[in-house]
Amino acid sequence: MTAPAFAEQPNIVSNSNLSIAKQNCYQPKAAATGLVNTARGVAKSYGERLRGCNVRNMNPKKAGGLSPELQRALEPLLSAIEELSEPIAEYNDRIEVLAQESYPQVALLKQIKGV
Repeated sequence: MTAPAFAEQPNIVSNSNLSIAKQNCYQPKAAATGLVNTARGVAKSYGERLRGCNVRNMNPKKAGGLSPELQRALEPLLSAIEELSEPIAEYNDRIEVLAQESYPQVALLKQIKGV
């Protein structure tokens, strides 16, 4: 069996760009998730809890209801999470554009709740 020619794969460049964007997005997402989990663990060790704790909406304001010493301890973690949110959002936007340009069926899939 022979490999298909490039001419038969109209999205070869787009697929490559989409794969690269997904790979580049993975590292900041993994780092942010690790930091959120660390912040949760630190709060738990103080007997407190971070509310609404996910990567998308985590910021230093989330520590508002915590003890002052815990707020100081979590400030660097929450700031780092907030800094990682910007490149994550940029990669998500790039992936969205690449997917829409390369795959018109994405519009149909996005109509389904949760996709």
